[in-house]
Amino acid sequence: MNILLIAPSDPVDVSTGGAQRTNFLHRALSLIGTVYTVVPVMTPYLEKIDSNRRVAWICAEYRWSLSWFINKLLQRVIPLVSVGSKVPPAHWSAWAGVEFDLVVCRYSRLAAYSRAWDIAPLYLDVDDLPVESHRTVYCKQQASLPQQLMNWITTRVVTWWSEGVFRRTDGLWLANPEQVNALNHLNSGYLMNLPRKPNIEPSHLDQQDECILSVGYLGYSANYLGVDSFLDCIWPNIQRHYPQLQYLIIGRELPSVFQEKWGKISGVQLLGFVDDIEQAYSKALFSVAPVYAGSGTCIKVLESLRLGRVCVATNFASRGLKEYQLQENGLIVTESDKDMIVAALKLLGDPEERIRLQSLAVQAIQEQFNFDRFARQVQHVIQPDSKPASDL
Repeated sequence: MNILLIAPSDPVDVSTGGAQRTNFLHRALSLIGTVYTVVPVMTPYLEKIDSNRRVAWICAEYRWSLSWFINKLLQRVIPLVSVGSKVPPAHWSAWAGVEFDLVVCRYSRLAAYSRAWDIAPLYLDVDDLPVESHRTVYCKQQASLPQQLMNWITTRVVTWWSEGVFRRTDGLWLANPEQVNALNHLNSGYLMNLPRKPNIEPSHLDQQDECILSVGYLGYSANYLGVDSFLDCIWPNIQRHYPQLQYLIIGRELPSVFQEKWGKISGVQLLGFVDDIEQAYSKALFSVAPVYAGSGTCIKVLESLRLGRVCVATNFASRGLKEYQLQENGLIVTESDKDMIVAALKLLGDPEERIRLQSLAVQAIQEQFNFDRFARQVQHVIQPDSKPASDL
């Protein structure tokens, strides 16, 4: 079986949560057939091909074409929606003579942009549900009456557009199990997010410093606005009790206005991208996930637990994870700023309880979030007659 994977990143890239999911998906598809990967790029100068790994970077659009202008406009108004490029389907294959049995695409927008359903039967990794992301990230939450009307119109457009994409698929996966039944697709399945396996297993003997941390891609508004809220409403209360405590913020592409603001806050260290995320976690007492928008599930929460660090998360950051009983195993879900302050102070004041939860967290993630289960979930949608994935 020849499989074409269309993804926004090289399958070997694991620098962000989304890239990690692409990496795991590529590995799972490789157990089913021979995988060829296309990474769309926006200029011919970036085109290249790695024949040994069967990965090609292909320019996906003709500049100044009508569809190019429409997509540029949509990026400013409704960023999650796109129209198909005018590049013919055959252009997406850099391998002459290869006929694809199916195409797997990461994200609805990329599927529409590449018109993936014209290439071969389409299997879509929805991952983040477009309408949920739109409502929480792009709609104005405190809006005037005209803006409320605009929110309603754009939400209806995203809903109509995404349903049209879903109808063209032979199968699809979502990262949040609560959304699978609501999607009402005949061949849909839950595909969990996974944390990477660490190079060195975490230990309660790790030399932890007086610091806590947050991790995430900071070019994404849901991440940097969440951290900004934490710094405004929560961090001052924690630091008042523990003035020596440091707050490490890890992630690349933070907008300059926030770099300037956060750099002036006492106890805050902006680390940007770090090569060794495991070492950063090993030094931290625990992590915080102040996320209030987005979709899917938060890989950063699972990553923290897998690396042996308790995660204090907002209720939104824990969506899709509650049925795993992680709240008994290192995940502390908070409903308000006050709850997060109380949880953080309790962890800081009770090292024995914190260490106990660390051990439980690692064990819970190892048992429930592993690649074998991920691969079975991929196979079950592509090959429904195969042995079904384990129940939750």
